[in-house]
Amino acid sequence: METDHQQHKTGKIILKAFYSDSTFHVLNGSYETFFETGAPKMSGTYQEGLEDSLWKTWDEKNILIDSTIYKTGEILFRENRTYNNEGILISYQFNDVMNKKRVYKNYYFSGKLRDESEWVDQKGELRIYYESGALAESAKYDETGKRIFWQHYKEDGTEISEKEYNDLFEKRLEEYQKQIKANAPEFKGGEAEFNMFMQRNLRLPAGYTSTVHQVQTIVFSFMLDEKGRAYDLKIISPRDIELERAVKEMLRMMPRWDMKGRKFFGPVTHQVTITY
Repeated sequence: METDHQQHKTGKIILKAFYSDSTFHVLNGSYETFFETGAPKMSGTYQEGLEDSLWKTWDEKNILIDSTIYKTGEILFRENRTYNNEGILISYQFNDVMNKKRVYKNYYFSGKLRDESEWVDQKGELRIYYESGALAESAKYDETGKRIFWQHYKEDGTEISEKEYNDLFEKRLEEYQKQIKANAPEFKGGEAEFNMFMQRNLRLPAGYTSTVHQVQTIVFSFMLDEKGRAYDLKIISPRDIELERAVKEMLRMMPRWDMKGRKFFGPVTHQVTITY
């Protein structure tokens, strides 16, 4: 028995599924979900209520991010990819469950390989690279997971001690953080001015102001578009519909951020503590 579910706002189908019973409880056959745009979100097959065969998952940009093969609900193989907001691959994972083989890769924002590791059960190798592609660190582990080899290198290939490597890494990390901060979108006046803006403009719902001398910490995130305007608000804590409306209203009044040439940015996560 096939069923479709439509999204009330757009009229587009968001779910297509087959059931083997008239009460629509036991999934059996193809299963598909969709974003509000109509683009595919997930597809796969159920066998009497259990995932079976190949399942695929896409992100909102229609990029395939997960491929998993099941057998009656058990994962056999899995490939997972994570992309940043600019569509650049930042991580890759492969898991062959039956043979206990795993592969992990992480990438710099430039798209270049940052580290990779390959494992069969607990035995494996790890390699870390400079952004230039030169090897920075190499390690090997035996069948018990014990490290049996560990070596560090300068960018020119010269072997160095662990202390020298850590000192070099900390220096590069500090420079990298400065670079990120310099290139990140900015609220006019900086973070201090943004905190002042939130204190002045966030109007808490009545339920939060019915008592005297209370402190409320609110954590939320949002995206920034090309013009520096906020969208895709998510309330992290506390989860409250009225509070979400209040934060949305505050963001609607928020001055545009300096995007520094970026087409979008985020998520930007902020915490504000309100005393009332």
